[in-house]
Formats: sequence, C-alpha cells, structure tokens
Amino acid sequence: MTNTNDKKQETLDIVLMATYFFIPFYGLRIAAENYLFVDDLGVTYGVVVALVSSIPVTIYLTALKSRKTKIKIIGLGILFVIVTIINIMVY
Repeated sequence: MTNTNDKKQETLDIVLMATYFFIPFYGLRIAAENYLFVDDLGVTYGVVVALVSSIPVTIYLTALKSRKTKIKIIGLGILFVIVTIINIMVY
C-alpha cells in the first residue's frame, strides 16, 4: 500500500499545479478584458492567455516540484503579486 503522506503530497502537488495555472489565466483574462474594453474575450484570446498561463506550470513542474512546500507557496505568492501588478497597470 502507498503511504498516506505520499498521497497527501501528491494531492497538494496537483492543487498547487492547478493554482499555478488558474491564477495567471483568470488574472490575465481580466486584464485583457479591461485593456480591450470588452465584456467577454473570444476563443482566440482565451487560447493565447491559456498558453501564456501554462508557462508558470512548466516552471513549477521543472524547478519547484522537488522543493519544499514553503518555497512552492512563496512562488505562488510572487505569481499572484505579478498578476495583480499587471491588472493595476492595465486598469
């Protein structure tokens, strides 16, 4: 049987990986909507924002996956601050 700690760590990794994608995706989507003065972005813009948002996930999988949880959460906070600054600059 697998260890309970391994299951918890795997679940935490999945949640962090999803968060590393969704924070930039929604943040950049909102910034693009405010910049373009539209209520909803088209599919093409959504695909472009999704491609840009996959860059932090790639960084997470390559550089941060083997690090401690504290460093992963600090990286998530830095990502949140960057997206917030982009939204403030566009608004």
